[in-house]
Amino acid sequence: MYCNLCGKVMHPSERFCSTCGTESTTQQPGMNAPPVPHQQNTMAILGLVFAFIMPLLGIIFSAIGLSRANQMNGEGRGMAIAGLVLSIAYIVFATIIAIVSISLVTEVVRTWPPNFA
Repeated sequence: MYCNLCGKVMHPSERFCSTCGTESTTQQPGMNAPPVPHQQNTMAILGLVFAFIMPLLGIIFSAIGLSRANQMNGEGRGMAIAGLVLSIAYIVFATIIAIVSISLVTEVVRTWPPNFA
């Protein structure tokens, strides 16, 4: 028999789990399988983090995380999509700011020196 909370093998005569202290149920031995370890989509997490730091890496990690989410029954899919959206939005925003800045600097240089007379 297994503990319902932590999955430790328990002797049928034990009333409480020696690991976590959970009271055992009256189920038959072998009825409860040990819990399946929770898998994390590390690439989706990295994609979301890098979306704020280095958006190009955010796109790469998020794309890999989205691919892995399809293999892991959707685990981390939301984080991967958020990483992709934020990374792409940041790159588009930075590109627009760069274009506007270059245009402004070019206009200032073109009209220099100012003629106040």
